[in-house]
Amino acid sequence: MPFTDRSPHPSSILRAAALSLVALGALTALPAAADPETRFCQGVLRFTPQNPSQTYLTYTFKTGKTVRYRTQANDARHDARARMISCVRDHWNRGNTPGLPDSCLGVRGYHFHNYPFTNMQAEAGKALCDANPGMRGLTIRVDLQISGRTGCGGGNVSIAHNAQIQCIRQPEIGDRGMFDCVGEGCPDGAPPAEPPAEPPVEETLPPAATYQPLPMFCLPGNDLYMIELSAPNWMLCRQACTEDTRCGAWTYRAPNRGAGPLCLIKSRGGVPIPNAICRSGIKQ
Repeated sequence: MPFTDRSPHPSSILRAAALSLVALGALTALPAAADPETRFCQGVLRFTPQNPSQTYLTYTFKTGKTVRYRTQANDARHDARARMISCVRDHWNRGNTPGLPDSCLGVRGYHFHNYPFTNMQAEAGKALCDANPGMRGLTIRVDLQISGRTGCGGGNVSIAHNAQIQCIRQPEIGDRGMFDCVGEGCPDGAPPAEPPAEPPVEETLPPAATYQPLPMFCLPGNDLYMIELSAPNWMLCRQACTEDTRCGAWTYRAPNRGAGPLCLIKSRGGVPIPNAICRSGIKQ
């Protein structure tokens, strides 16, 4: 019987080895799986009054997206940037409707850190009015400034132009008109006291006073004393001056950098100096 060599041909062995190397290269080319990582972009939301002497406000927060592979980091930041812009625009366009739009919710791997609002227009409007006391309304612009690593893009995104903010006007002390009833004798209040047996003695009211209004000005010097006010209301400062015959002028300073509202009672006016967080009056 003739001998038959059944061992694999050398060319077959070489082909099998080559295929194994190709398969191994394909496996090593796949991205290595890692623990999920979140990539963030930072946003600064700025509310700027049209008048440059008025106080603007900024709010900082971050938007991120979680991915499985490090090779997806740039795409994750790109998606986080797009979600940040959509959230801010959608939220501003809701007007005074409370609640967050869907684009501001942390779903499908998105995350929001330190997002400052639940009702953007109402809350930002109140903060702007508090920062600019005495204003009946403000015209503002809203911008979103984005920064971060590759994928965040950077730059400024305009959200709104010439937006109108209405500030609630506090009734001035001494103004004529209707005011809320508070205390005894008012509806839903305590019952009125019995009338006195004898006519009451006429009270001595502080003298009426008029002032030269100086919004966004301070009056340095000539201080008689300082009052720490219980509320950020410049009218309380004006009333304190009215009740003091020594007072010839006053300066109110709005809350600033952790300090509460202050009132400076002055013997006379002096030279007004521009100051965006102050309001003054000179007795006439």
